[in-house]
Amino acid sequence: EYSAARARLESVIEELARPAAEGGDTRTDLVIAQNHLAQLWLSLGQPERSRALLTADDADVAVRLRARRVALRMRAVRLLGRADTTLLAQAQALLPAHESAFHRALLELEIACALPPAVALQTSLNLLQASAVLERPGLHLHVATRGVAAALALGDVAQAEALATPLLASAAPFDIERAEVWLTLAALHQAQGRPDAATALLQQGAQWLRHTAAQGVAAADRPAFLHGPGPNARLLAHRLVSAE
Repeated sequence: EYSAARARLESVIEELARPAAEGGDTRTDLVIAQNHLAQLWLSLGQPERSRALLTADDADVAVRLRARRVALRMRAVRLLGRADTTLLAQAQALLPAHESAFHRALLELEIACALPPAVALQTSLNLLQASAVLERPGLHLHVATRGVAAALALGDVAQAEALATPLLASAAPFDIERAEVWLTLAALHQAQGRPDAATALLQQGAQWLRHTAAQGVAAADRPAFLHGPGPNARLLAHRLVSAE
């Protein structure tokens, strides 16, 4: 599925790039396609390739698209283990301009990842009151996962438990990797004194990643998908996961 999506997006971008460069009206569509492909590269464990797609000036596109590009740049930097205060300031400056609660929530979540756990936890608690989040199970799962992680970072297991219900549901994650959800829930299991549950969850996650890599990722992209910067590599390298 990853490779098929990549091929489609690369084809679309190639078709849109020339008219946009010549002053055509495909600029917005091109930015949307680039954003989608940049996110896919992040999922494939290749943040540098994601960043390469997001270098063009985007001052002429809608706020939601500019904000998405900034958020994706921030995520790429984060996956590389770096911090960028300039990007953080850009993201924070875009928040008041958002008219869409949904798109604002996505930006707030990425900003929270760059802030102390107490601030990140409050962001999650606030977003969990928003209809734009509660009406979307995958986004609800994303927000709850960030909240659980922040609570655990603060040593507040009770708060983490109170937020964890969406992590046990069957919703497909939105704008967050499955491995990130599994790692967070496994950390909660461990904090609860349930190492067997944590081990079982991580082993299942590792099996899913390896199967997905074999079935849905091009051979050239598999090493990065499994071991490149990001949660997939962290899950597979976890001490509770057996090597294969």
